[in-house]
Amino acid sequence: MSSWFSIHRSIKNHWLFQEERKFSKFEAWFFILMETNFADGKVPIGNQIVSVKRGEFFTSKLKLSEKFGWSRKKLDAFLRALERDNMIHIKSTTKYTLITVVNYDFYQGNEGRNAQQKRQQERQQSEQQPHNNRTSNAQQLHTTNKKKEFNNVNNLYSAAGEESNSSYEHVDKGHEPKEKTNTVDLLNKYGMPDNKLGNKDRMELFELHEKVKDKYFIRAIEKAKTKNAPTANYVLGILRRETEGGKLTYEDLEKQPVKTYGHRSRNNDPIKRLRELTEEDVFGGE
Repeated sequence: MSSWFSIHRSIKNHWLFQEERKFSKFEAWFFILMETNFADGKVPIGNQIVSVKRGEFFTSKLKLSEKFGWSRKKLDAFLRALERDNMIHIKSTTKYTLITVVNYDFYQGNEGRNAQQKRQQERQQSEQQPHNNRTSNAQQLHTTNKKKEFNNVNNLYSAAGEESNSSYEHVDKGHEPKEKTNTVDLLNKYGMPDNKLGNKDRMELFELHEKVKDKYFIRAIEKAKTKNAPTANYVLGILRRETEGGKLTYEDLEKQPVKTYGHRSRNNDPIKRLRELTEEDVFGGE
């Protein structure tokens, strides 16, 4: 949006402007701008014809003090203030005073408009850049944290698999397997999503798996499936109740009466639902 508006010089003839009054400093400066020539020309000064350039005008201090309703002392102080602020240059003779408005071409021409618009665009960009940087940094930090979380989860899975007890009792075959079974492998095998578990709950699930071995871990999975709650969170809740908060071990559970949680359908082969944990599973896609 441009910061310009146009006022025609004929405003000097408006009845509001013609009101007799003492000018404010702004009105005096506005009057000087209106009196300044917008094109090169010539003006008569006494018996002489004097050339005047764009951005200049001839006047006298007496004429200005009468127009502004000011004393000569106040007028001289005002003109000196404008000159010190590099707004005008003054050249005085015994016959006239020549006032030159500094940067008249810049402020009244296309160059000034273009420069003003360029400054506005640069200011807007400079104000927007910190916001963009904060947004970009936040996104990068979010992605970095997600990747760290993913790596931590993978490390937990690996550690749990390496430290799991080699003596597990299989629920289907009724004897101990020859190889160790990883917690996450069992969850994946039986189609149990674990993406809603936090790291603390995962570690607790791994520890309970190690205590109750495959037999009761898989029974907990089967019970969750019969309750239409096929999530790792539900399995964790079942194991917490069955072990009384982790107090009971495999040997303790073996001494209790056998509980039946239902059977898997032969047509629902869990191997077909085997999946691998990927970054997409954890992040939900980018």
